[in-house]
Amino acid sequence: MEIEERKYPLPPAPDWLPDMAQLEYVRVGEILTETLTALDVGCLCDYCTAWADFAALTEEIKATSAPAVLKSERGGFYMNPLHAGQTTAAGRMQKASERLGLDPRARKRIGIDDGWRFLTDEEINAQIPDL
Repeated sequence: MEIEERKYPLPPAPDWLPDMAQLEYVRVGEILTETLTALDVGCLCDYCTAWADFAALTEEIKATSAPAVLKSERGGFYMNPLHAGQTTAAGRMQKASERLGLDPRARKRIGIDDGWRFLTDEEINAQIPDL
């Protein structure tokens, strides 16, 4: 079996990307082999950095059982900075993923037909067993 050469070879992940982001760069880059070009490296780096930030913050929240809301010395409440950072990273990841076509709606919007579609109500109902 011959391995097909990429139409647009993915440049190596930049050295300045964190290790976790470099792994995601390769993973996503290989999935998007037919759609990415060298012009997309910046956007892919945005996504991968946000993904790495989200993963690291999620791991820290899990390891420390950090609550989402903290109480100040004066009695007021504020969002835990770990959760705030996680929310920010998720937003960055979502924006970059839309630009890269990483979700079904974004792929449809940018004209990539991967065969994915939403099920109709009838199709959904047909899959639900009668109780």
